[in-house]
Amino acid sequence: MLEKVHDSLKLRDFLPAEHLVDKGYTDAHVLVDSQRQHDVTIVGPVAEDPSWQARAEGFDKGSFIVDWERRAVTCPVGKQSISWLPNSYPQNGVVFEA
Repeated sequence: MLEKVHDSLKLRDFLPAEHLVDKGYTDAHVLVDSQRQHDVTIVGPVAEDPSWQARAEGFDKGSFIVDWERRAVTCPVGKQSISWLPNSYPQNGVVFEA
């Protein structure tokens, strides 16, 4: 639905630089697509991580720092990734270009 809103706003030259939304509009596809297609930054709360890692004693995805420009990920204890691979199974989420 947000894409339709942005398309409509673009036709009237009313696209905002930032769009404040609720938790239902902050999934990865919306965040990336809004930025790529309309240069609009989505701002809003993100749903909790439903993975087993988040429920277990350990680190969930939110505990890692992603440096998109350098293509590096740092874990909570400071270790940095040694490789960056594009998503090879697009059905699981956003596909990042290599």
